[in-house]
Amino acid sequence: MLTGRLPHEASDPIATAMKHLERPAPHPRDANPVVPEELDALVVRLLSKDPEERYPGAAELAEDLRRIRDGLPPLASGFGGQTRTNPTVVAPTRPVPRSGGPPARRQIPWALVALLVGLAVLGGVAWALSRSPSEQSPSDAGRNPGSEALAEVPDLSGLSPEEARRRLQGANLRLGSREEAASGEAERGTVVGQDPAAGTKADRGSAVDVTVGTGPAREAAGQPSPTASPSAPPTASPSPASAGGGGEEAAKEREKAREEALKRAEERRKAREEAREEARKEAEE
Repeated sequence: MLTGRLPHEASDPIATAMKHLERPAPHPRDANPVVPEELDALVVRLLSKDPEERYPGAAELAEDLRRIRDGLPPLASGFGGQTRTNPTVVAPTRPVPRSGGPPARRQIPWALVALLVGLAVLGGVAWALSRSPSEQSPSDAGRNPGSEALAEVPDLSGLSPEEARRRLQGANLRLGSREEAASGEAERGTVVGQDPAAGTKADRGSAVDVTVGTGPAREAAGQPSPTASPSAPPTASPSPASAGGGGEEAAKEREKAREEALKRAEERRKAREEAREEARKEAEE
């Protein structure tokens, strides 16, 4: 309050604490020459590192404050009986850091112990914050270190896309991309494939891609051309045998499309499994 600044300042808290331990408090007059020398001496005495050099009680301090207010010199003697150059003012000399002596040995070690304890606590907090939140107990050491952040993929077969979305939300997952593939008539508009597969583990909040059935593929064989003339000869109409062959071809195309969709889903699932395994290895390292 007298100087508008702190007695000790440094670039970081540790350096500031070391200054408090090793250096005496500066005189207020060094920063603000307007401070009366009597008040300067009183403040230096209050900030002494040696308790024996401070005021013995509040009554003596109050008496000196009253005398300074009334323009009188303080009654208390200075450090070791030494005074400043002003013969009418009893003031302590500037304390000099001492390398020994009972008071210094009594004060500095305890402060250093407190400082070291504080550093140890800060180090423990920093270590705890730096640990991965997915670390597990020793009993789970053989499992994936991120298993706590995994969710089991539900079975979406036979569900509509909206029903699949709701079920995934209940499992802390979300609906991903949507593909279509030929399917049976009963599977039209429902999920016929998914990636990852049902029962596997996936990261919470990750996407599950689905394949939705479109029903049987259109059978172009056996249908007359819209531009064909009504007077076309009967030989232009396909025979039952050829119509049957077209149906078999359409079924094969449907099966092929479904197998390709499942193959793509399996490839995506394997790619995700490899990515999770790589992440697990990096976390263990």
